[in-house]
Amino acid sequence: MVKTQSYLTPKGMVGLWTDFVDWEKRKKGEESFFTNKLKENGCKVILDTALGGGYESINLIKNKFQVYSNEIDNDFKNLALINANKNNVILNIKNCDWRELSKCYNIQFDALICLGNSFTYMLKKEDQITALKEMYFLLRKGGILIIDHRNYDYMLNNKKEALINFKYSRKYYYCGELVSGYPIEINNNYVVMEWKHHKKNESYRLKLYPFRAEEMFSLLKAVGFKKVETYYDFNKEKPEHFDFVQHIAVK
Repeated sequence: MVKTQSYLTPKGMVGLWTDFVDWEKRKKGEESFFTNKLKENGCKVILDTALGGGYESINLIKNKFQVYSNEIDNDFKNLALINANKNNVILNIKNCDWRELSKCYNIQFDALICLGNSFTYMLKKEDQITALKEMYFLLRKGGILIIDHRNYDYMLNNKKEALINFKYSRKYYYCGELVSGYPIEINNNYVVMEWKHHKKNESYRLKLYPFRAEEMFSLLKAVGFKKVETYYDFNKEKPEHFDFVQHIAVK
């Protein structure tokens, strides 16, 4: 995550996250996609650049990867530590600005991951480019960056429909039934998402950058990645409806 205050999760929102994600349903939806891709590319030493509640780091450690974790938001960091304790896992956490990752780590990684729609916290193009260059720098030659984002193409191409009747399957990433997330404002420069907990009567809003799939692909190529593969809800074939986009970029 980045230090700029506008890029942090609203105070209190972290309390919704466990109900919003539902780890068991999320694991079922992914079907080991990330661990399989890491193994296919011979990756052993991983930097999780966006720890969040700890889901990815904890699962990777359980799968025998050597994992370093990064999280700038102290509330998320504390949640991740609680989840790690529940899973008998020890996390190695730093809180580094994405734009200055090379100042925090002096090793090269086999892979970096930036998952859970995290990169869309960065609203400014110059920040996005700087952060991606830092991630590229920390990878060994042949190493991979796995980065994802919501299906913002759907929102941008269907603004009225998405605002009135937002489509989301709850099969991937955000699988919980107690919390709903939906856009309340959509334009080409940002999307305002609102999350509402149905039992706690709490709601929070967050402004995010709406990456089109082709835009993220082009950014990854522009900062130097030689090959980028794009997946849609973990499938190579692009379906009519999908929730998330995954990019695997090779240095």
